[in-house]
Amino acid sequence: MELTDAQDQPLLRLRPANLSDLPALIELQNDALGIYRDIGHARWKYLQNPSGEAFISIGTNESEDILAGYSMIPIRLNWAGKLYLGAQTTDTVIHPSYRGRGILKELYQHATQRASSASVSFAYGFPNSRAISTNIRSIGATPILTLHGYYRRIGIRFLLPLCLLREGICHLVARLRLRTKHNFHSDSKLPIHYDDFWNQIKKHQILSVWKDRDFMEWRYSNPTASCPTYYWSEKEGTIDAFAITVNKGTHLYITDLMHADRNVFSARALIHFIGMAAVRQRITHLFFLGHDDGFFAAVLNGFDRLASNDVTLVFRPLASFPPENILTQPTAWVLTASDTDVI
Repeated sequence: MELTDAQDQPLLRLRPANLSDLPALIELQNDALGIYRDIGHARWKYLQNPSGEAFISIGTNESEDILAGYSMIPIRLNWAGKLYLGAQTTDTVIHPSYRGRGILKELYQHATQRASSASVSFAYGFPNSRAISTNIRSIGATPILTLHGYYRRIGIRFLLPLCLLREGICHLVARLRLRTKHNFHSDSKLPIHYDDFWNQIKKHQILSVWKDRDFMEWRYSNPTASCPTYYWSEKEGTIDAFAITVNKGTHLYITDLMHADRNVFSARALIHFIGMAAVRQRITHLFFLGHDDGFFAAVLNGFDRLASNDVTLVFRPLASFPPENILTQPTAWVLTASDTDVI
């Protein structure tokens, strides 16, 4: 497919990217987006995804120089325990010389034709604040909701209550409040009984990313990101609260937070357990990014809002997705930082 300008002069030729295109595409992304990624990151993101290889459309000139790229990553979505296939748009890049010529819309249409043929139901993404209006205008994307940023400084106000938990009082309070004993754990690997936990909670989430073991192991194997730490609490040998953190210097990011029965007190106890680990690591701040119907806000009571970290979800349907209009219901979604490009 070839694009032309108003004088029918050739602009770019659009085609699917192949493996040999990745080095040049990465170079364009790094230069245009001000980031650094290598071939290892590209292979992980575009080729090793358990949901399938990415749909990448590129624009080249007559010399086959890559001057534009649009990527869609297949992501399995959970609708109350049922699996659907969506695609997350990411890494949109157009050389400065070709911006403002309608290329984004053509790239989007070129990529979504292939995605639709692979049974992708809808496309969604998390454009930065400068790109939201472009997504609305050029590809007809609809803004749905905002993931809210939170942070908590680990200072005196935070340390004093945590010090009280040092001798296991967290276990005692959990026992008194929940009438059962909680055991808290952390590890560099997913717990062996994580699958049982996911199979339990997926039926209670209306819309979320399908976070089974395959997805989690892929999502947190990013070769350019910090290694994750998994935290969970158990009652009677079963996981009831689960979280993942990623360390960036003196900042600790809680990138996933889930609870089997949405018990606010129990989830807060796990956050406190993470806080104590952060103290030992000389962490200065805890961060969280997420959206749901209010559970996150209740658990994070005492954290401050960080509006500068907010991220907007936009989507566009590609095929039917039952029930109708469910994708546009903000309270139906459960999303965290691990669902975005933030980590």
